[in-house]
Amino acid sequence: MADDDNTGRFDRLGALAGLLGGLALWRVERGITAHQAEVLVHVLDAGATSAADLSRRVGISTASMSRLLEQVELADWIVRVPDPRDARRVLVQPSKRLAAESSALPGLGSVAAVVPIARTAG
Repeated sequence: MADDDNTGRFDRLGALAGLLGGLALWRVERGITAHQAEVLVHVLDAGATSAADLSRRVGISTASMSRLLEQVELADWIVRVPDPRDARRVLVQPSKRLAAESSALPGLGSVAAVVPIARTAG
């Protein structure tokens, strides 16, 4: 029984390693830093969300998140849109480019919880 549990764990670990390796290659080919890739993965996972929510998810200050969002917005990876429920707020959501490019990495949204591991690779 323990061997079956270990085999399942190794299979999941291998799948995760492949997904993270694919993400690392994807981001390097596009000139995206590891921090930017982490934010993009969370944006894909969350859909339209606030910068404050992304800061909490990623674990960085709102000032640092603001700078990261400026960078990825300039590169057309995200768009900022007014919050339909509160005109004072702005939401961040995937751009058409990010939505289209993310299809090259099946399961990308499922990596949101573990992508900080990829940060150490680059």
